[in-house]
Amino acid sequence: MNPNPESDEGILETLEVMCICEDCPTYTNMGKKDDYITYCYHLRGKSKKIKKEVKCLCPDCPVLVEMGYTKTFYCTRGSEKEQKGK
Repeated sequence: MNPNPESDEGILETLEVMCICEDCPTYTNMGKKDDYITYCYHLRGKSKKIKKEVKCLCPDCPVLVEMGYTKTFYCTRGSEKEQKGK
C-alpha cells in the first residue's frame, strides 16, 4: 500500500482495522482507552496519554508489514515519519 496524500483518511481507516495497539502491553498498562490508535501513521503519532514503555507488539503488527514500517514504540516515540525525522 502506497500512502497518497489524497487518500490519507481512507488509508487510516483501513489501517485501524488491522492495528493491534489495543492488545499491546504498553497500551493496556495505561489502564484506560486512548483517544486513538494506529500511532505509526503520520496522521496520528504518539499518544498524549501513554507515558511508560512496557513491551512493544509493533514488530508483529500487520500494519507494519503492509506499510513497510521499521520502527517501534510509535505510541511513545511518534509515527514512522516522525521517528525517521521527515
